[in-house]
Amino acid sequence: MKSAECVFRIPDLEIVRVKLKNAVSLNVEIPHSQLSYEALRAIIEEFISREGSNYGPIEYSLEEKVGHVMQQLDRGEVVVNFDAASETCNLISTR
Repeated sequence: MKSAECVFRIPDLEIVRVKLKNAVSLNVEIPHSQLSYEALRAIIEEFISREGSNYGPIEYSLEEKVGHVMQQLDRGEVVVNFDAASETCNLISTR
């Protein structure tokens, strides 16, 4: 299994780090468009691998599941959240 690692393409990353150290909340929404494709895919695959749900009569492949999550990200239904305290990323529903 791949580990999910956030690789940011943010010009002012050091400013973000300083603000995080001084922030009350250490949870930050990261625009998925600012992540490399490889990092975003690793986050999605790690998230999908955690699931324990039954999809019912239709089984979806990994590629289909990744595609579904990508579409949800593009529609703004799901966001990437970075927890600075644990240095982990998660996908969170906006609904």
